[in-house]
Amino acid sequence: MNICSVAMGGWNIIFESSKDLAPALLRIAQTTEFFGLGIFPQMSLGEYRVVYEESDTEVSVRYSSQTVIIRAPWNVVCGGETLLYAALPFIELQRQTRGYVTIHAAAVYNNSGTSTLILGKSGSGKTITALSLCRYRGARLMGNDLVVIGSEEHRSSIKIHSGTKFITLRYESILRNMPDLLHLFPDKNEDSWLRKVSVLPKQANIGLYLGDAPLANVFMVHVDETKNDIFVKSANNLVTRLYINENFSRYIRGTCLAVLGRKLEHLGYIPSFDSEALFAHRVVLIERLFTEYAMVYVSGPLEKVVEYVASQ
Repeated sequence: MNICSVAMGGWNIIFESSKDLAPALLRIAQTTEFFGLGIFPQMSLGEYRVVYEESDTEVSVRYSSQTVIIRAPWNVVCGGETLLYAALPFIELQRQTRGYVTIHAAAVYNNSGTSTLILGKSGSGKTITALSLCRYRGARLMGNDLVVIGSEEHRSSIKIHSGTKFITLRYESILRNMPDLLHLFPDKNEDSWLRKVSVLPKQANIGLYLGDAPLANVFMVHVDETKNDIFVKSANNLVTRLYINENFSRYIRGTCLAVLGRKLEHLGYIPSFDSEALFAHRVVLIERLFTEYAMVYVSGPLEKVVEYVASQ
């Protein structure tokens, strides 16, 4: 039996298999999709396990409270990504048990030693706002797309813990706002809105901040170049609350996760690992963002949205 430990942002999973999984997992550790990923070719302390059992024909994924057993042909899972995605529900369970939540957002580190959280629905301008704050306002990127946020005690400061460090650029937005980055796009004749490329921060000429930082501000952004000025109001409304609740629960409930094979086929069901206690902690966290951190909604042209966020 081959055993190795996988750590992601301080939370551990044990991998067990008759195959040596370490080479595939080490290769993935060099990519940008799995942030804070470390592979250790030995057993470490940990209560959660991913067990791979090779099968000629059977394909199944079975979760229990602390273990997921995957049975499939080796060529279905040999890339390693499938096994890592199967482990993510247990990573999120450990995070939320400690008071942290994985969300879709962007976050930047400010020169004051604090962080700014940028929320918004897909295509609202989270990434271009964060990129502009880093390129033109001296901020450094803490996370884009996925951000881990929380606090271990209800009365302690909320902080940005970590986040993915790649940046997905949309051609239409870059063409309008940062044409000097157009060389990063492959020469393809695609719809300009769907045409995207993922790059590392250094390719976009921005700096990184690799530690954690206390939260100072929270914004819901909507970059709208059809407007001449910005619109600012409290984000404390029904629509935003529903969005925040869904955003903060999607990983623990498995609604944005899937265990897929190399041909992107579904291999099995991921159950929810949510609980009333985890829900209660998220409620406190969300309420603090609306009250203590006074989350606001900011809409308008990019330059003025960035100017407003930076001024706060």
